[in-house]
Amino acid sequence: SALAKGLDQDFLTTAYRVAKAGLVPLLEAAAYEGAQRGIRVNMVSPGLVDTPMATRALGDERIQARFPELMPLTKRPSTADEVASAVRWLTSAESPQTTGAVIPVDGGWLLR
Repeated sequence: SALAKGLDQDFLTTAYRVAKAGLVPLLEAAAYEGAQRGIRVNMVSPGLVDTPMATRALGDERIQARFPELMPLTKRPSTADEVASAVRWLTSAESPQTTGAVIPVDGGWLLR
């Protein structure tokens, strides 16, 4: 989750942020060890995604008004299909040199 790297006044979910941030060192260790065996280990880091988990934020008019600020590239939350596309690329033969990567799929959330 993009919340692992950034704070926002409307998304102050400390426990969630700490849990997600803890995945990065795990990813790095797994990628380091996996590389010796030809195993790639990567992570997708979505921002706000239009899913049931985001219902509160998606239904809040004040947060909706912030979409252009929160996701400056698309000015809207990501779709599950957009996140899945990044996962498909990472698991395909198209990314043979990619390991230890955290790929943002967040519409620019982390650029703020």
